[in-house]
Amino acid sequence: MPAPSEKLYEPAFAPALWKETSRRLLAKVIEEFAYERIFPVTSEKPGHYRIDFSTASYSFRARKYVFDNLSVEPESIVRHVDHVSTPVHDPLAFCAEILPELGVKPMTVAHFIRELGNTLVSDAHTAARADKTGAELAELDDIQMEGEMTGHPWVTVSKGRIGLGYTDYLAYTPENRSALKIVWIGVSRERASFVGEAGLTNGRLVTEALGERLYTSFVGKLNSAGFSAETHHIMPVHPWQWDHMIAPHFAADISSGHIVFLGEGEDLYLPQQSVRTLSNVSKPSKSTLKLCMTILNTAVYRGIPGKRALTAAPFTGWLDELVESDTFLSNECELVLLGERAGMHYEHPQFSTIAGAPYQFNEMLGCLWRDSLGGHLKPGETGMPLAAFMHAGSDGKPVVQALAEKAGVSVEGWLARFFDVVLPPVYHLLARHGLAFSAHGQNATVILKDGLPVRLALRDFIDDVIVCDLNFPESESLPEEVKDVLLRLPADFLMHFIQTTLFICVFRYMSVLLDKRSGVSEAAFWALAGESIRRYQARFPDMAERFAIFDLFADEYPRLCLNRVRLFTHGYADDDERPVPDFQGMVDNPLVHFDRKRDAA
Repeated sequence: MPAPSEKLYEPAFAPALWKETSRRLLAKVIEEFAYERIFPVTSEKPGHYRIDFSTASYSFRARKYVFDNLSVEPESIVRHVDHVSTPVHDPLAFCAEILPELGVKPMTVAHFIRELGNTLVSDAHTAARADKTGAELAELDDIQMEGEMTGHPWVTVSKGRIGLGYTDYLAYTPENRSALKIVWIGVSRERASFVGEAGLTNGRLVTEALGERLYTSFVGKLNSAGFSAETHHIMPVHPWQWDHMIAPHFAADISSGHIVFLGEGEDLYLPQQSVRTLSNVSKPSKSTLKLCMTILNTAVYRGIPGKRALTAAPFTGWLDELVESDTFLSNECELVLLGERAGMHYEHPQFSTIAGAPYQFNEMLGCLWRDSLGGHLKPGETGMPLAAFMHAGSDGKPVVQALAEKAGVSVEGWLARFFDVVLPPVYHLLARHGLAFSAHGQNATVILKDGLPVRLALRDFIDDVIVCDLNFPESESLPEEVKDVLLRLPADFLMHFIQTTLFICVFRYMSVLLDKRSGVSEAAFWALAGESIRRYQARFPDMAERFAIFDLFADEYPRLCLNRVRLFTHGYADDDERPVPDFQGMVDNPLVHFDRKRDAA
């Protein structure tokens, strides 16, 4: 935790930086609200736009791109009232003014502004520490890069993190780069469950994490309390969760010995963008830990459902066998699966009995043990989160351009290699096996060598993988306990995991950034993506029927909306189920849009 003298990181609150950061967030709000059609935008003349409300009008300069999305010039935003025009920069004031007029409930408006304010604070801290050029960012590994990124670009309250105080924020968030130690507890086997892959026991896993000496010490503490490694499993807990949720809400279990506090581990961990997923920086080859943090962040409380924790390992084992048996994925793509090798869940004695209780109360104590990327890298390789490619350095140079220069290739040449690394394995998993992976900026890591993409790593299986309901024979061997947990949905819905998770939520921003900064036009960007998919399809003529089912070259597809979920369809309701994305109309498919545009001309 920060010392009392470190209670405020003053550079983040410097007036000039705060104003500039606020202006950028306001531009983002306008961009994403316009994209989701939360309000109509009028084109006054090429590059000039206006939004009209009853209280005021706003004008700004922007460029429109293929998804009907705008790239707003932050410094151009002006508010007009009674023939008086004033440059503005405050996103909170903007939302307080316009959201009630749009029919957003007062409670939702207040909570949304709260989340937006937290996001602005985070953005300011990130900006205050953003001192690396594009070339310097290109030299970072996946763990280091987590502290440099600005969060989901499509979610306006991307770092809302309701539940964290400011001291917590400084101590536990990736942009503040504060390493932390994990709390370890003993949990009674009467109430705690552990499921690992074949042959992996709790004792072996914890010994690997802690080392023999510390593991023996913790078992000794169990013995001193009248218990043993036969009566209790040992579980990692995020220190914030212990302090705010476990100690107060599981107090009776602590008193009775069902939960035994063992102490801190010795290794240091850094948080990833999700905050509650932690990378071991003392020994990077050790497991990454996905822990519970009951904070509201990007739409959901960050707990771990028990059924998913306890089926993660069997699903990982099945996926390992699937990839190994598929020579395209295993030999050609050399796809890396960052497997969830074990999961734990502790059942609260009262909350678990309440039918229809908000889901957050049944997801407070659990964990997943996930492979680290470091354990899968070959000599000379490093990893870069997919989200990193939407970013630029302090000199304005995109990370993609810096990597291309490092590799000695053109940006277009780098992108061609990038698409060949990312798209074929994700599309193959969908078309051949009927499995939709949520390969967004956090869940996908591009493995690089000498600046060039060489292969792909995927993670977050049990939470985010969906199975096609057409019952492909390739998925018939799924373990029964996994079938009961994974969603089975129609093919057209599974398509959105590529069309939206990748195309809209990642490539949309990459293409705009490279168009503005690196001279790669939007049309050229999407042409390279389309060529990669067509090359892959040409490799597998026997899969023509599957490619027709999962057609990536249709004229349009649904417009994914995430901010609407918060503002209109779900708000801040404390329900028993997690909210789901919203869709609003259709967008042009960029893989065919530019060809159709040329044909029309």
